[in-house]
Amino acid sequence: MGEKLFKKSNNLIYAYSNGTLLANQLFAIGLQNIFIDEDNRAVSKMLGEDIKKELSLTSNSIYKRIRDLCDREDAVGSIYDWMIMYRDCESGKMIDYKVVSDASFSNGILWIAYNKEITNLIMNLSKNYTALSLSESMCLKTKNSYRLYEILKADYDFKSHEQKSGEIVVDYNLMELKLMLGDVDYKAIPLISNELEKEQPDYNRIEDIVDSKGFDFHKGYSKFNERVLANAVNEINEKTGLKVEYAPIKDGRAVIGVRFFIY
Repeated sequence: MGEKLFKKSNNLIYAYSNGTLLANQLFAIGLQNIFIDEDNRAVSKMLGEDIKKELSLTSNSIYKRIRDLCDREDAVGSIYDWMIMYRDCESGKMIDYKVVSDASFSNGILWIAYNKEITNLIMNLSKNYTALSLSESMCLKTKNSYRLYEILKADYDFKSHEQKSGEIVVDYNLMELKLMLGDVDYKAIPLISNELEKEQPDYNRIEDIVDSKGFDFHKGYSKFNERVLANAVNEINEKTGLKVEYAPIKDGRAVIGVRFFIY
């Protein structure tokens, strides 16, 4: 049997997102058995045993985590809190959506129904998507590793079509990268969303907003690199087919971005 792959819309990959690692992994697993219901929602059905198998788990403790994830009343970490913001390729406008409309786990079966507004980003993808390895996605152990893997794989595949060979180089603004990885929650402060909706977001202003409210838990580059970026890149290099190196982009002494070299 060949390697399992799943298609993920680049709009979802490059979106600002606050989804948990488990929510993202269940999304990928669910794409193996998904259909459109009468309300035009993409609906996935997953057996608990299949989830354990894909995540290489033996303990049934994952079932409690799934039940907690599906709890609407859970103030933090519920799958219903999963939000995305992305720039629509056609209109150029920023779009902000709740990802999941309904979820339940009973009798060993997990059902997840996705917001009908993003059905076209989930089903029947024919362009603007990236093919990802299910096994590689499942072996990553942090949300930062998972999200960075998807982003860099999308960058690599897109630029490889143009470049054909050699390393792929891609640059990200530091605050933009933190938002894409979910290290800074774009929904935490309304002013952040307001700035992101602009055609050319001012990431320096976003950084000032985040700093003033104390929502940047890895302020600046040094802590972010030590506690997030280095660990994520190491895990990607160890567990996936991507090989990644990176370096800070400086403006004077200040680090303003990150340059990735992907092989």
